[in-house]
Order: sequence, then C-alpha cells, then structure tokens
Amino acid sequence: MKRLTALLIFLLVLPIAYSIGVSPAETKLNFKPNLETQLTYNLRSNMANAMDVELRLSGDLAEYATLSSDTIFIKPGESGQATVSLKLPEKIEKPGEHTIMFIATESTGTGGPEGARGEVLSPITIFVQYPGKYAEASLNAKDAKLGKDAEFIVTVRNLGTLKINGAKAVIDIYSGNEKVGSVTTDEKPVDLFGSATLNAKWNTKGQKQGNYRAVATVQYDEKTTTAEHRFMIGILNVKIINYTKEVYEKQVNEFKVGVQSEWNDPVENLFADVKVLDNSKELMTFSASEKRLNPWEIKNLAGYFNTANIQAGSYDISIALTFNEIGSDEKHYSYKNGTIDVLTGGEVAMTAKGGGMGRYLTTTNILILILILLVIINLIWFWKRKKNEEET
Repeated sequence: MKRLTALLIFLLVLPIAYSIGVSPAETKLNFKPNLETQLTYNLRSNMANAMDVELRLSGDLAEYATLSSDTIFIKPGESGQATVSLKLPEKIEKPGEHTIMFIATESTGTGGPEGARGEVLSPITIFVQYPGKYAEASLNAKDAKLGKDAEFIVTVRNLGTLKINGAKAVIDIYSGNEKVGSVTTDEKPVDLFGSATLNAKWNTKGQKQGNYRAVATVQYDEKTTTAEHRFMIGILNVKIINYTKEVYEKQVNEFKVGVQSEWNDPVENLFADVKVLDNSKELMTFSASEKRLNPWEIKNLAGYFNTANIQAGSYDISIALTFNEIGSDEKHYSYKNGTIDVLTGGEVAMTAKGGGMGRYLTTTNILILILILLVIINLIWFWKRKKNEEET
C-alpha cells in the first residue's frame, strides 16, 4: 500500500520534477581551424531548497572542451554560472555536424521526489564544412486552390568550403506517377555558410482536386541535389463522408455527421439539415452544426435525433449541408442520401454536447481521486492498528 501511494504521488508531481533550468538551450557554431571561444551557461533552481549541481561534458568533440567547474551550488530560486572553454583543432576529418553535450545533473538528495534527480542537457553543435562545393536543399510546396497558382519555395544551404556562383531548380509536379507540369525557379548565388531562397509558381488551371508531389532538382554550378514535398490542390467543397447509421427507439440519440474540407482556407457556419423518410414520407427533421472547419480538416457535426414517435425499423435519410467561406456570405451546398436503422432497446444518450461526467474524467483527476482514496484507506488501517494495539 505504501509503495503504491508513493508511486501515485510521483506520477502526480512528475510534470514539475524538472528542478534545473539552463540557458542557452542550444548553441550552434561553424567550425574554424584552431577556434578558441568561451560559452557561458546560466543555471537556475526551480526548487524551494538549495542544490548542488554536477556538471559534465560528453560527445565526439568533448576532448576539445573544458569546464570551469565540475559542480555548482545554487540557492532556491536563484541562478549560477558555468563556463565551457572550447579549443578546436586545426582540422576535423569528418564533415557534418558534431556535438558536445553540456549536462547538468542535480546531486542526490537535494531536489525533488525521493530517488529522482533532475537533469538538463544543452547541445553544442559544431558544423564542419564539406570539402569543395556542397549544398543541401529543401522544398516547401504550398497547398493551392484549383485554378490558382501553386507556390514553391526551394531553400539551398551552402555546406561546402567554396562559394556557389549560381543555384536554380527545376520543379516537376506529379499526380500519382503521372508528370503533369514543370516549372523553373530563379537563380541566385549562395555564399559560404549562407543560404538562398528560390521561388517559382505553377498555375493549377485544368488540374484536378487532390494530392500532388513536387520534386525539385537543384543545380548548383556543376553539381545537383534533389528535394521533394507533397501538396494538395483544393476546391471549395465540404464532403459528407459519414453519419450515424444506427439509433435506438423511444429516446434522444446523439447523431453525428462526419465532414471533410477540400478547401485551402477555413469554412464556417456548417449546418446539416437531416430528414428521416419512410417511403418518401417525411417523418421528422433535425439538425447538426459546427461553427468552423479548418483547411482539409475532418470533423463531426453534432446533433440529436429524438425517436420518441418513431418505431424500430429501417428508414431513408437525406442530409443537406450548407456552409460558406470565411469572409463571404455566399452559401455552398453538399448532399448525401442513405439509410438509418432504428433499433429496439439501448441506453439514453447524453443530454447535451460536452455534458455528463466524461469531461471530468481526466488522467490528473483520476490520479488525484485514487490518491485521496488511498490516503483514507491508510488512515483507516492506521486507526484500526492503533486500536488493536491499545486493546492488547
């Protein structure tokens, strides 16, 4: 019982168990032969008591770094400083990123829960250039509205030891495996340790709504590299993709209409008018609604179907959805027909959206409730044990 109580207490305080803070959180440096520099770290205590903090370094270049001290004492709510001195060699053979990790660890018994030791890490990333001309590229293909321009942004980073005189990209666009278009960006030089942004536009007129893939072949001087990114071409439409297929008779049933946006901007004022039919005779109508739908979002519109006067059986259903684009009062429509089964029996649905006890059953609240119950059980057990001792 005691161990279980301790475990629950630990779970409850876990989000605040970070007893040490450090800044900067990360340091990035470009390699230079024989570079010497000092990095200052500010460490702060997030606890109500003083603490000793152990400091150490790790990583493939840790041999080129030294600490001003192996430990530092920090008073409650205050901060202290530590220094890392770097002295890099004349040459590092392996190009790319290398890391020295600055690690601060709370000494045993000075901080949080029993057995817990707060620890923070702050990486020092040192980038070693590739010999000669070397570049990496990334592509951002923005979603587009059908009939409008799709915008492409290619970022070229110079990671070599020589300047790039000119970089440009040819971007091929694919729908599935079929190439449906191509466009060329502007051309720019890229300085050492620098980057350049290349831009292009492609008109989507004559294309179809759906998923596309853009592949950029970047030529920089005599070399090439590639990058790709997926994007979507949308139309102003919201599809009805699903709805509640079964409800129970003689009760209020929660009814959901699943919708999916096919548009690049938000739509709002979504209203689904639901009709229940028996051999084309309208038995009843009700609605489901939602205020807003984000670009490409899938969401359920919530409503309630009262079957108090409807017998068990299978019925036709007709759903008419209206919506409009943000900033416009023009109504747009989407429709879906189908069937719905009214079943015998079942439980009464929730009386209101978001109501009931479900909203209170969060993980934190459950843990708190269990902890309270365990404390009560412990107190009862202690009281009974004490009473038995007194009687004997």
